[in-house]
Amino acid sequence: MAKRLLIITQKVDVTDPFLGFFVKWLKELARHFDELRVLCLAKGKFKLPSHVRVISLGKEFKASRSIILQNFLKLIIPEALHADAVFVHMTPIWVIIVGPIFKTLGKPVFVWYVHKSIPASLRIAEPFCTKIFTASRESCRLKSKKVRVLSHGIDVDFFKFHRRLKRSSFNILSVSRITLSKNIHLLISAFAEYHRHNARSSLVIVGGPLTSVDKPYFDEAKVLARKAGVSKAVVFAGAKTQEKLLPYLYKADSFVNLSTTGSVDKAVLEAMATGLPTITSNEAFKNIRGVINVNNKVESVVEGFEKCANMSDSTRVKIAHLSRKYAEKHSLKKLMKQISNEIKKAMK
Repeated sequence: MAKRLLIITQKVDVTDPFLGFFVKWLKELARHFDELRVLCLAKGKFKLPSHVRVISLGKEFKASRSIILQNFLKLIIPEALHADAVFVHMTPIWVIIVGPIFKTLGKPVFVWYVHKSIPASLRIAEPFCTKIFTASRESCRLKSKKVRVLSHGIDVDFFKFHRRLKRSSFNILSVSRITLSKNIHLLISAFAEYHRHNARSSLVIVGGPLTSVDKPYFDEAKVLARKAGVSKAVVFAGAKTQEKLLPYLYKADSFVNLSTTGSVDKAVLEAMATGLPTITSNEAFKNIRGVINVNNKVESVVEGFEKCANMSDSTRVKIAHLSRKYAEKHSLKKLMKQISNEIKKAMK
């Protein structure tokens, strides 16, 4: 019997630096189902198998929220009747709408959620969910037996291992959305202190503000770099797609993540997949072999820089292989197989 899955997500566009990865999720999920239908707020550039149909709710055409909701309500009943299950990506508000419909039809509802905070929408959606998938225990702190910890879905075939040896310069890379929880100000302050005694060092920050709320913090980060006297050594490279990010990972000597979210950060895993030594204060990576753990103080981060910069080639190679091995536990193929198996088991 054909297995048909309805997917509800934010955007399907490989050129989007924040959500472009989801196209790869769809490609991999397509290997496990006979038909995929995808409802998204907006769509852009993508290439997917013929049995995957993407339907936009119109956000790319500047449709208002009321129009988007109207479009959704027109589509959801026929799509629910056609599908055997629904998989909602990171937007539990849609579960609140579709949950009663699918429950009435006796069809399972699944949601992927990865964030430190637990919004009211997720709590309200939980009774309608068959399972709530997440990347780690820290990534979904909702107390529910429905939470299923899987992995994070890193394309380790794309983020290939790259061997690095010690160089005369020390190039630090950070990749994240520029927001308060990512601690970019701490990173710049720590780099300024390190750079004072290590002039042949640089910091590249890949990422940008996702919303207008984040923009003041981004502007403040640039001012901080200038006031600290390291504006020439700090590069704000802007947000990048995965294809454009890869060269930055290969050129770097160390990756830094000072996130306070407490959840497994996808950017860290992508760096680890390439064998890049990682310095992080993120509690989700505490005691992981190959990771240099620091706390959220300037002195601790500086010590992390020094430890990474001064490690021998043999230690660097050992850490690189440990990092790669850990990242492979979160591979895209593994996660999509886990999700598909869970969904198909619940289908009638």
